[in-house]
Amino acid sequence: MTSVTELQRLTASMPHTVNVIVDYTESKTYPRKILAIAQTLDRNFPANEGIVMIVQGPPYITAVFEVIFKLYPRMGQNIHHVNSLEEAYASIHEYETATAV
Repeated sequence: MTSVTELQRLTASMPHTVNVIVDYTESKTYPRKILAIAQTLDRNFPANEGIVMIVQGPPYITAVFEVIFKLYPRMGQNIHHVNSLEEAYASIHEYETATAV
């Protein structure tokens, strides 16, 4: 099972909105098949998935996501690039405040 499949399974099993932080701050390697699995990601988007914050995504990741956002606009609404964990947490807090019932 891939990490993306596992993330989707775990997210769908939660009774509340799940926001995700993907931190590339100290990464030396990056996923290579993001574009290839984009359709599956879009099709299997858990209903309770909130926003995904990508921290310090390398230029490769940013460029791939720009293509994905053009092909699958819904994903572009939920995935955001930030420069620090602090910015990710602040953005999630802002999102949660704005979407609170």
